[in-house]
Amino acid sequence: TADAEAALEALFAELAGAEAETGQRFVAHGGKMVGVLVSANGVVLRAFSGALGSELALPGWAPPLLDHSAIAASEAQTLQAIRQLSVAIAEGEGASEPTTTRELKRQRQAISAALQREIHAATWLVGPGGDRRALPEVFDAPGIPTGAGDCCAPKLLSWANSLGLAPIGLVEAFWNPGRAGYWPHGARVAACAEKCEPLLGFLLGTSEATTDR
Repeated sequence: TADAEAALEALFAELAGAEAETGQRFVAHGGKMVGVLVSANGVVLRAFSGALGSELALPGWAPPLLDHSAIAASEAQTLQAIRQLSVAIAEGEGASEPTTTRELKRQRQAISAALQREIHAATWLVGPGGDRRALPEVFDAPGIPTGAGDCCAPKLLSWANSLGLAPIGLVEAFWNPGRAGYWPHGARVAACAEKCEPLLGFLLGTSEATTDR
């Protein structure tokens, strides 16, 4: 909508001016997808995709959907185990026992997949009316890809729902002034088919996850 486009232009101006430090941090991380949501009563929310280094949130921006505290300990243990297995695999490559290397790779894949399931279970979305569900309950497609719930659109819609706001416009664009990136600076990008679209039904209140209770 025109209101959302105006809000996005205002955000870009802030990232180039009053919030230049944040804008520069986005650039330092290879650019960032940012988005704004405008509600019926004029409230404007903003979000950035993914994380900013080790930071999942910044003041004034949409909070992450992942409750990282719920998986932090398990994540640390799993990543350490993956590192150890990777070293063992590297040392065993080309050895006379390929079966052992294949088993180590299988183990690494299995524990990585288990961590991903924990992350999904600790990712929470809020639908209209405050209906709070875990990601696996509402992802309307076979298999959940890595990074589902990290994009701007689901963050913004979930935040708006948690605040009781009625969205009337949402737009996302790539922030990366003066640099080459995956998209040109300022490019408007629609919600992705793989990770975002399967969540929109729940977040907008149009799926069975919200109507069949």
